[in-house]
Amino acid sequence: MDDDASTPTTTGRAAVQFPRHAGRAAGRGPGGAVIDPHDLEGELEREHLRNEVLALRMAALQQLASSLLDADSVDDVASAAREAARRMFGARDVQLWSRRGDGLVREGAAGPVTVAPPGDGSPTTRAIDSGEIQVVPARQRRVRSGDHTSRASVATLHAPFRHDGVEGALVLDVEQSADVSDEEVRLLGDLAKMVGRAVARLRAHERERVLRERADLLQRLTVACAAARTPEDVATTIVDELLRAGALGVEVELEHSGTRAGGGGDGPSAPGRVVELDLVLDEQVAGHVAVRLAPGQVLDPDQDVFWRALARACSDALQRTRLYVELEELARSDPLTGLSNRRAFDEHLRRGLARLERTDDLLAVLYVDLDRFKDVNDRFGHHVGDEILIRVAATLRGLTRPTDVAARLGGDEFAVLVESIRTDQDAHALAGRIGAAIAQRVGSLIGISVTASIGVAVTDRSDTDPDVLLRSADRAMYVEKGSSGAGDGSAGRGDG
Repeated sequence: MDDDASTPTTTGRAAVQFPRHAGRAAGRGPGGAVIDPHDLEGELEREHLRNEVLALRMAALQQLASSLLDADSVDDVASAAREAARRMFGARDVQLWSRRGDGLVREGAAGPVTVAPPGDGSPTTRAIDSGEIQVVPARQRRVRSGDHTSRASVATLHAPFRHDGVEGALVLDVEQSADVSDEEVRLLGDLAKMVGRAVARLRAHERERVLRERADLLQRLTVACAAARTPEDVATTIVDELLRAGALGVEVELEHSGTRAGGGGDGPSAPGRVVELDLVLDEQVAGHVAVRLAPGQVLDPDQDVFWRALARACSDALQRTRLYVELEELARSDPLTGLSNRRAFDEHLRRGLARLERTDDLLAVLYVDLDRFKDVNDRFGHHVGDEILIRVAATLRGLTRPTDVAARLGGDEFAVLVESIRTDQDAHALAGRIGAAIAQRVGSLIGISVTASIGVAVTDRSDTDPDVLLRSADRAMYVEKGSSGAGDGSAGRGDG
């Protein structure tokens, strides 16, 4: 695409000039003999030369038509057009430009794709917009022929094409020597049209392939995200699938959980076009996805639809995992008190025991049972009993650490898992504080004494059976309940 400041002109017999030869000097006969323009025999010879050149150009067009049928890519089209333009018009340089999105892309360019910005005002852009050949007048340029370099007067022609929504232009540098004929203008137009039809055909095939790939990506992403159980899993899946699809860098950020996931070299901060997507839940932005594309890659009109569909698929996946997490939390929590339920407590206990293998600390289970709770329910009603259970749960939360697990096992029975303690006395001290707090805070609700019996079981062995440990704490609780006092309680050492 020529950016020369010279004012281009449109086609006309005096505006465009092509070499009048195809391997011969213009106005010369066989052997290079000068022909007298006033000589009839010379005129016949010139006509013969013109017909010979026209035949060569038609042969070049036929060869181009055959090459374009075999073309598998737009790069192949650019190469075939380059060869045909050189044979037909002696073009020294040939470029194929096509419009993609708002910009122009040089097809078949060596190295990175060259992109012209929209509205650049170049002769190529004007040719495509007007549908007429644009000519940048000849300039003296240094040209190479074999091993020799010389200066020649070279003009640049911009021949547009438009077919099935595909627009572009052939840009030819030709050595100026004589006025162009109407026949030559037609041939140049035919050359551009043939190239345009080939580019449109390949673009249609490319579009079908890309749409299939994008549909496959959306399907893979949907299936992979369906197996995700947490928002973090969704973020990792998005990164993996987009990198697999050819993205150079991906970053995902989830605002609610603070989750960040990324991959692909230097990520979206490296050179290249970045597409940013918002993940929306309940009409609120819940996260962001940034995708870095290859430098020079141009967005086609279908990509807007694709990115919106991708953002929707990712948002839906994130919504599903959040619902799954909420359902999991409901399935693992006691609906009345909000504490962990028996299932969740058992899972925490098994993981806690496994961690003992890597530490010298102790693990304790406190079994808490309210005294005479059935009498409270019978006398004051279940609504008062429920309020007592809620207050007991609040007391346990207030006296335990964030790393401890308090659970309601059922009815008026509770349990506390305590990790990372150094001695048995640490567990017994906590049991004493819990018993005192229940007697002081919970009983004040109804003006009667509410107490709890608490059993303690402690272990330092990772192979301890969790059920055995919990039963040990239960037995210790019953020992405490049967005694006359309600203070420090009795302790039972966990069985291995």
